[in-house]
Amino acid sequence: MKIIKEIIKHDKAYIVPLGDIHLEDKFFTEKSEKKLKEQIEWIKKRKNVRVFLTGDIFNVATRTSKTSPFSINKKLLNNYDGDQMAYAIDLLNPIKEKIIGAIDGNHEQRTIDFNNRSWITELCGKLSTKEREVKYCGVSCILFLKIGKSRKEGNRSAQTYSGYIHHTTGGGSTPGSKMNRVAKLEDIIVGCDFYIGGHNHMQGAVTLSTFLSNPNNCTITQIKQTYIDAGGFLDYGGYVERYQLRPTTIGSPIIEFETKTKNITVRI
Repeated sequence: MKIIKEIIKHDKAYIVPLGDIHLEDKFFTEKSEKKLKEQIEWIKKRKNVRVFLTGDIFNVATRTSKTSPFSINKKLLNNYDGDQMAYAIDLLNPIKEKIIGAIDGNHEQRTIDFNNRSWITELCGKLSTKEREVKYCGVSCILFLKIGKSRKEGNRSAQTYSGYIHHTTGGGSTPGSKMNRVAKLEDIIVGCDFYIGGHNHMQGAVTLSTFLSNPNNCTITQIKQTYIDAGGFLDYGGYVERYQLRPTTIGSPIIEFETKTKNITVRI
């Protein structure tokens, strides 16, 4: 678990969780690539956007994994001699200075367990610049996000948000069971403003409220919390079809943070 502190000096700011891309997979299709490039282009044009990579960027199938190493999209990899890393760098390079961090997914964990190769560590190193280190966060990340300028810089109100990001595990076949995996992140870190989970390829968001006790002054505070499923980029087919799972909408949600009031809006 790592901590990232990020400041965005704008009236509004956005976080885009990019993950479950599964480069090389047969079902990362031309349609998938088109949608990913569209989101990257949207990110590139806006100064107040940051990106967090939520795992399973790579497919890294092996002979012992559920995913077959023979089920690959050779057409998209032809220009890179089959090199997933070169493909990922080419795709993400236009927004590398907006990527603040990354975590492993269960697919990258395969090679960590097999031969101690960490694909996400390598990717972070190759995308990092003098101006921006893409921080490798391992399994999970706590993100403190300060939005807006101080009074000295322009008399604008500022808000600080806290969030916890994890690839998650398990899941289920229903929207509720998938969102429950994100909600369980609060068992680890209590009281965050938002929680982001990947793994199940569904885009979704739920906003709930809870009360926090303040023992120091014997009061309680009501806070609003947003739970976000980070989506994915696999087209329909393969194990999803085989195990009677419903198709998902390709892409990642856009999370908007405000300064005038503490409010989070999720665009899907």
